Amino acid sequence: MTGTGTQNDPFIISDWADFITAAGTSGAYVEFPKNIVHTSDRAVDPNKLYTDANGVVQTNVQTSDLANLYENTFVLDANSSDGFPEGLTTRIEFNCASINGYGGYIKNLAARGIDFVFHTDTVSQGTISGIAFLNIYCENSSFFYSSNSSGAVSVYFTKCIFTGRFINTYTSSYYTKGVFTGNRGNSFTSCSFNCEIKGYWDFIRPYASSPFNYCRIYIDIDEVSLPTFKAINSYILGESGLGITLASGTQYTVVNMITSRIDSYASDVCLINTDSYSGTIPSRCVGVTTAQLKDASYLSSIGFPIQT
Repeated sequence: MTGTGTQNDPFIISDWADFITAAGTSGAYVEFPKNIVHTSDRAVDPNKLYTDANGVVQTNVQTSDLANLYENTFVLDANSSDGFPEGLTTRIEFNCASINGYGGYIKNLAARGIDFVFHTDTVSQGTISGIAFLNIYCENSSFFYSSNSSGAVSVYFTKCIFTGRFINTYTSSYYTKGVFTGNRGNSFTSCSFNCEIKGYWDFIRPYASSPFNYCRIYIDIDEVSLPTFKAINSYILGESGLGITLASGTQYTVVNMITSRIDSYASDVCLINTDSYSGTIPSRCVGVTTAQLKDASYLSSIGFPIQT
């Protein structure tokens, strides 16, 4: 590991041991190395973060953009010999100020029966950006726990990907787990989620300061607690037998889920795809068909903002 951990001279990690040390160092600034190569992809891979030549992660990447884009090949693989091929035996402490992955990867983190994968009770307004967390597996273990006494948001996630399975085998709500949980919130901007969830789970604790901004959230839920989202300019899709709740502050979000129940406390217009949804259209929501979702003029006419 190089650097001193300051903002002008961040820790640059090279392996799992470096990552755990750097992430656990109070107030440190941490970066992944920039192993930047020109992408050879000719179709957008939803499990990749594409960057410019300097490692700055790009958003809303289209196929036509790929000829001019790059990717970071740096990977922390928990299945590697220096990782945790048998799964984590203790949580990873997040005490640093910032981690910038520059489009790199953390893959195959597995936890079975430990309390949390990541944990913080000291950080207020820390940042994690530009990391693809792929193939997470949590069984009776929460993924990211945030707790502090000095601010509403513990960690801001920006331009990250999260994919994986979250399973809680306990049969009592006393043992509810959380993908993102704790007594303080997290904030997500331009992040993508592809998650399978089973059992007693909070996808995220619905704090007023814990929104999803410009996020794509795919969830396949078989659970006994109603997931709640404060989503702004976001897209929620997948399947939920129980349904979902749109929290107060939700606005300009599209819900395209196979479900029969959506509760809404949205603050401004949200769209629900009636080709997928079989329940009653709730307050401050408008039912639209798949065809109407593709009609910019129609969406603008009902007060839904369209980027041009």
